[in-house]
Amino acid sequence: MGEDIVFLEDWSIVQITESPYQAPELARSALYGKAFGHPRFEDAQYVTTGTIQKFDSETMTAETNRTKYKLGKMADQFRKYLDDENIELSRYDGARV
Repeated sequence: MGEDIVFLEDWSIVQITESPYQAPELARSALYGKAFGHPRFEDAQYVTTGTIQKFDSETMTAETNRTKYKLGKMADQFRKYLDDENIELSRYDGARV
């Protein structure tokens, strides 16, 4: 993994399935948001990351196989979902989401 950090704004954690027949518990977690400083995308372009390998709600960082992300403002709809479902963001902490 390189030393560059990509900043994500208006971000959320999304579940990705490979087919409509895949069991939900086999979905992978990724980030979706507006990226800044990504080597492959223009600034402010919305991207879906690779599978989250590490997430830390204290430092607001996440890592995929190739990239480290610094998380800025969370998407309003994702914040509402967490609040409505009474889910703490720290639930996602750990080696894998």
